[in-house]
Amino acid sequence: MQHEESGINGDVAVVAVQRKNKVLMLKRASHESSAGRWNLPGGKIEDGETREEAARRELEEETGIHAENLEPGKSCTGSGERGLWRIHPFKTRTDGEVKLNEESSEYAWVRPEKLQEMDTLGEKPLKILGITG
Repeated sequence: MQHEESGINGDVAVVAVQRKNKVLMLKRASHESSAGRWNLPGGKIEDGETREEAARRELEEETGIHAENLEPGKSCTGSGERGLWRIHPFKTRTDGEVKLNEESSEYAWVRPEKLQEMDTLGEKPLKILGITG
């Protein structure tokens, strides 16, 4: 869905998955947009899908993690290789095992204060969710 008047390309849902004092970050695979950069699990909200449904679907597709509870945060905008997007952040906790799909080359459990040392797609959703270093 193109939002011509605002310059926003569409809506994405992202999920900050926490375990102990760390957050799950995924490294984009070489064949994906923003290759080699770290980001939260997430992706485009499909037509007819709620923000929460998209967050659950993307999290499960990208990590194999099924979220029991998702806590929403305030929406924001962010830009990447493919333009400006409206981001709808959620957070959850898990002890589940991560099983990456082909979109990511690796994952890491990262302390929030270490995120500034990584090449990320943006930390705004983490700050909105109260996950900062």
